[in-house]
Amino acid sequence: MALTIGQYRYSGTGAVTDIAPVVTYKSTTVGGTSTDQNSFQDVQISPSGGQFIQDQDYYLKVEIPQDMNYVMNFDIQLYKNALNVETYQFIKNVTVERGGGGDNAYTVVLYENLDGEIQAMIPLEYVAGRQNVRNSIYFQESTGYYFIGNGNTTYTRTDNHNVVTILASWKHEEGEYYGIFEMTFRPIDSGFTHILLRMVRTAEDYNIQRVQDDGSTEFGRKVNISKMKVTLYSLNNLVDVISTTGQLARIGVWSHPGLMMIINGEEIRVTASGYYELDAILITSLGIVAPDNNYSNFFTIDYEYDEDVEG
Repeated sequence: MALTIGQYRYSGTGAVTDIAPVVTYKSTTVGGTSTDQNSFQDVQISPSGGQFIQDQDYYLKVEIPQDMNYVMNFDIQLYKNALNVETYQFIKNVTVERGGGGDNAYTVVLYENLDGEIQAMIPLEYVAGRQNVRNSIYFQESTGYYFIGNGNTTYTRTDNHNVVTILASWKHEEGEYYGIFEMTFRPIDSGFTHILLRMVRTAEDYNIQRVQDDGSTEFGRKVNISKMKVTLYSLNNLVDVISTTGQLARIGVWSHPGLMMIINGEEIRVTASGYYELDAILITSLGIVAPDNNYSNFFTIDYEYDEDVEG
């Protein structure tokens, strides 16, 4: 056995290849049919001038302005449409916290009043023994019950109601702060053209509407892509640089805690000790997120491989 032992040192280049991302909207129909003109608007990111390559490792960082009213959850997926068949590869779920107190979101109750009529209003506070307004709706926070005022100091409890949260969409605001998330991923198939940030929709999204010039209706929350910041890299396989056999038997990576890597297609971070070691499996690919001339992500790799073994 001819064992090769050595060390690879980051020289300021060679770890990543910068990809210019193109950020657009993708319409997702509300009714689930191809003829439905009503749609949600999700964000999609594509590599300029091409597709994502099967078995190639990538890095994505996205900065999204926080919504002042809502927490936003996204399913991050690779997406392609071939012969009108949509195919997805799930990457991960991320959350962007809201940037304010949700002051523009209101709880509205649709209910049947004492006269059998249907009305809707923002519920008032229930206070036992206080003079109330007949047919107005009141909410008792301690029990979660709703009551209708009898027009005196008594109430009638009601279960004939629907409760929704409605956004004052004309007061839609974005915060000055950003929700930031990053990830590595590897396409398991060829032909993926976009990364889709599919927002996880809630009941509130059906109450937010925008009528377009062509008569169609956009529903729901919508990220302002002009304020987004997106970084996209392909990660170079350092195993091919280090080894003549296409594989390594052991690695030890020295860097700052949290340095992001992808090993054999799996996202890994350097531990709090500043060191990560792997010798339990053969290593056929190793990508490290270290942009050119970014020495804050300086790293070294101690390695071993058997020259008599070919991948």
